[in-house]
Amino acid sequence: MKNNDFIQMVSEDIKRCDMVLESDTNASLLLNELFGKYSKVSNNFPVIEMNPLLFKAHPNVPKDNLQKIQGFLKAYLLNNCEDYRFSDTKSTEINVTTNIINSNENNVKIESFTEVRNKVEHMACLPDAEIEEILSKITELENIINSNERKNKKWSMATEIIKWIADKGVDVGIALLPLVLKIGQAQ
Repeated sequence: MKNNDFIQMVSEDIKRCDMVLESDTNASLLLNELFGKYSKVSNNFPVIEMNPLLFKAHPNVPKDNLQKIQGFLKAYLLNNCEDYRFSDTKSTEINVTTNIINSNENNVKIESFTEVRNKVEHMACLPDAEIEEILSKITELENIINSNERKNKKWSMATEIIKWIADKGVDVGIALLPLVLKIGQAQ
């Protein structure tokens, strides 16, 4: 516990802050004095910017800082001028452990052309004309895959079909895209 003289000094400085804050007096002198007097006394002293250029640009900064110091002094006095701590040791070490596991599995079952045709023929949500169009695209894709062209030529031949699939619904895309992957497997 601090001695009574120190506690009395803190009480008087609080009153001096009141007087300066209530008047038009320049707060810089008292601010400098209190900063020098108390900034090293407590670990709880507020962070105060003491830049003279900041004071010139923003004339209210010294009074704002003086209010911070006054608030600190009042709390310090209420605690009998002792630092309030949760423990005697001050720890600045921070341990953060983050484990991030990202797993992505994509399994695509490549079906035969016959299986995909059957699937499309049984899509109840499609009109007959659209089913016929899809079946014709499946036949085109089958002809491209079974051709004797190189893979990159097959891919370029299938480009229009791939664009067409992209414009169709999800059900059509799910049914036909595995067939497109057969281009990569073709010899």
